Amino acid sequence: MPLYVTTLLQNNQTGMAAVTHAFQKDTNNLHHRQLLVQDDAHSGHYFMIVLNLRNKRFELINSLRTLGDPKLAECCNKVLSGIKFLWNINNGDSDYAIDDYELVDIAVPKQTNIHDCGFHMLLHAQYWDGRYVYTLNEKDVSNIRKIWTYNWLNYEENDAEWQSILNLT
Repeated sequence: MPLYVTTLLQNNQTGMAAVTHAFQKDTNNLHHRQLLVQDDAHSGHYFMIVLNLRNKRFELINSLRTLGDPKLAECCNKVLSGIKFLWNINNGDSDYAIDDYELVDIAVPKQTNIHDCGFHMLLHAQYWDGRYVYTLNEKDVSNIRKIWTYNWLNYEENDAEWQSILNLT
């Protein structure tokens, strides 16, 4: 789900066109989405809220803090209130009633600095299946940066002349 939608949810703006579009059952199936949320208490920090229908719960995946942090809990409660409200409007006929779903803090490896949350979230978004946590070793982050940068620069649809832009030729 786009970051701007979750930002609107944090601000209780559930009536905005982008938000209502994101929850329309015929256009976007929330059953197959993960939420990426930017937390305003730590500007630039990202975490995920996952709707796990199989286990009948919401899951918080945060590599920096836990639900014990009052500002994080408040942010999550705002987002969950918006999700539940819009779910009932757009998915009221669904087999899933999510009003009673609790938010569970998934124990994930914590980052040791304040700038690697993006790597943590991308890896958790890629590998999280509702059961197993991806174990990210902090000393692997520099290699992951190199691999991802290489893949992005060499992606077949990337037609920029990166070698000349980076003065590598």
